[in-house]
Amino acid sequence: MTSQDAPLITMLILFTCLAVSCKNTNIQESSNGSIIKIDFSSGDDFSYQVGDSTHFFAPYPFNSSELVVDGNQYTVVTLSRKVRSGSQVEILPLAQFTVRYNDRDTEDVVVAVPVDPALQLFEPVDFSSFLVEQFAYKIMLETWFANKLGFSGASVENWRPAQLTTLSSS
Repeated sequence: MTSQDAPLITMLILFTCLAVSCKNTNIQESSNGSIIKIDFSSGDDFSYQVGDSTHFFAPYPFNSSELVVDGNQYTVVTLSRKVRSGSQVEILPLAQFTVRYNDRDTEDVVVAVPVDPALQLFEPVDFSSFLVEQFAYKIMLETWFANKLGFSGASVENWRPAQLTTLSSS
């Protein structure tokens, strides 16, 4: 192993150590952010269907919640320590990006951190600080989302600050 391998090793460790998934989430507003419910625990497989065939990709390298707010669907990625299935986590959204699949379908992704310091992997500041100081997470998210459905021609685009109102329930 050489020093040139360090970024790749770091990425592999992040993929291995940050896995948690959730979907069909309830959301509540709090004084500091929003509270989401985690439905799946660390290490759960990511899979998708193509016809009658199930395909697997690397486990989720983050906490993830599927939300529908005002008719719009969002994936909320919460970068945190492992959280048990069914737990509720208060989050603070930092960033948002769009994943484009085959130039047609899109997925809006909100990146958040837990409000609880005991669950935090880093201290949240703001969008610009996240992109600069937590660049490895940005690269991890882009790589995972761009490749989760195989070589589908997915691209990650339009990084922008997340708005707390994005997660407000109607």
